Amino acid sequence: MDRETSRMIETATLVVTDFDGTLADLRVDWVSLKRRLHAEAKCAGLVWPDNKGLDANLRRVRRANGEEAFRRLCAIVGDAECAGFDPNRINAPLVEALKARRNKPLAVFSANTRSGLLAILSHPVFSGLRPFLVAKDDVNRGKPDPEGIERARLFFDVSCQEILFLGDADVDRRASSSAGTSFATFRRCDCITHGAHSYS
Repeated sequence: MDRETSRMIETATLVVTDFDGTLADLRVDWVSLKRRLHAEAKCAGLVWPDNKGLDANLRRVRRANGEEAFRRLCAIVGDAECAGFDPNRINAPLVEALKARRNKPLAVFSANTRSGLLAILSHPVFSGLRPFLVAKDDVNRGKPDPEGIERARLFFDVSCQEILFLGDADVDRRASSSAGTSFATFRRCDCITHGAHSYS
């Protein structure tokens, strides 16, 4: 972690971080998971187009078939996320930097499911971190929509200028830009930053 990003993490009033690819690296067999979800949806009489992504299909089910059908499929995703978690594949420098913030506000805004995140974050490697969670299930629109950042902002009652958002993907950067927060690219795969940018 470079000095500038370390300083930003230390001094930001609120840090919001992505999870998969940033705080940890989940090894999920997404192809098999999509097949299983397709089969489950078909058995339940739900529409699940092959040419749409997992998130788009889940949100389609939520709109067309309601919360119960959506959450039933999200539970399957959550189980796969938990199975794909390896405590040796966390972003240790970032985890330690977040722990060093002590009781300062912390949130996780992720496309992962709430059930998956709750189970994974209960692992001892994350001991001391008590983030406010904004998961796939908690927002109507996924990234790059900034809805999750806004939920965290309102929960902690801070301004956009007081927030640092950490992510590994372009959708994270775009969500940060739309929300008007500072942003730093942080990837678990190489545990180094690739630049810090302010969009405030």
